[in-house]
Amino acid sequence: MISSDQAWIIIVGEFVVGALLGLAVAGVVLRSRLGRLLGFVTSFCSGAVFLFTLGFCGWASWSPYMWGAYPRIANLSQNRPYSLAVLSCFLVAAIMSLASLKRKQPAQT
Repeated sequence: MISSDQAWIIIVGEFVVGALLGLAVAGVVLRSRLGRLLGFVTSFCSGAVFLFTLGFCGWASWSPYMWGAYPRIANLSQNRPYSLAVLSCFLVAAIMSLASLKRKQPAQT
């Protein structure tokens, strides 16, 4: 068993991993247009989605009947939760970065 102190270290570590992955994706998508605020918001949201996805996969693995109609998603969430978390983290960071690009471009007349 792990203690509550050890659990907090694991949770913070997983959040930092998700935040760094999101910042890396935002840096690749935005390159030189990545500002501090946008980088912080993207990394925070990516870290939160990373944690949420891992928590969801852990919760979903307890219910064998939850994914009756979708066995591929059930196998992915039970056997490879980190791959699903990384994929969702990448998607959130890419969507946020692309949305900020569209907002910053001037209107064409």
